[in-house]
Amino acid sequence: MKKNRRLIILVILLGSATTFMFMRNRNSTIREELKDFAVKDTAAITKVFLADRNNHEITLERKDGQWMVNGKFRPKRDVILNLLDVLYKVDVRTKVAKAAYNNVIKGLATTSVKCEVYLNGEELPVKTIYVGGQTEDALGTFMMLEKSSVPFITYIPGFNGYLSPRFTTNLDDWRENTLFHYTPDEISSVGIDYSNFPEKSFLLKVVGGKPSVTSTDGKRNIQFVDTIAVINYLDLFRQVYFESLNKDLKANQIDSMLVLPSAIVISVTDTKQGK
Repeated sequence: MKKNRRLIILVILLGSATTFMFMRNRNSTIREELKDFAVKDTAAITKVFLADRNNHEITLERKDGQWMVNGKFRPKRDVILNLLDVLYKVDVRTKVAKAAYNNVIKGLATTSVKCEVYLNGEELPVKTIYVGGQTEDALGTFMMLEKSSVPFITYIPGFNGYLSPRFTTNLDDWRENTLFHYTPDEISSVGIDYSNFPEKSFLLKVVGGKPSVTSTDGKRNIQFVDTIAVINYLDLFRQVYFESLNKDLKANQIDSMLVLPSAIVISVTDTKQGK
């Protein structure tokens, strides 16, 4: 009888402990919306706004299927795709440990990038994410949603690295290295000026589909212009890129370069917006 009583007491104690642990875990469970970083319909994203604590801002907008950076530049295709890939695949690895909580919150408050995601041209963002730095193993990224006080370590399954570089606020990281980006039917004129060989300079115009080629002073012209040759020449302006921006030059060096005569000046006028 005593054995049975002890067994019953043991079962009750074990049951109470199990119930306590279950209730404790359930009460400590984080609300799902606080760790819902991903945007599953990236095709509906029409705008992404990025801003850091140093007042650097990037606005990416998609209109008629074309992305623009700060309303002025075409973005690099791979950089846009990398950002959309993060927004689609980002997942939570774990909640930030209690011992690291204060440091992570401080880091998010001082060095994070704010990312606002807009869908379908709406005025309010569907999601606002604060993107911090990487974990010590460089395999996770600290993130926190707006109106939340719970930071997480995020990652992309199958990707070894951290995600913060994809939220860069450096304009040069985003803008396409494009000098010219025209189809032949978008060009109304092309001017080529050689400072050392002015007799070789020329102006090519297309008016009403008919091309004309003259010297830049207008005194000489080609009477019979090869239309196919003109189309092939204009097609060269479809994709012309520069290698990189040189930011190491000092102001006096730039001024010295600007006062020197240019060897070649290439000017293109398009049919819509001018030069």
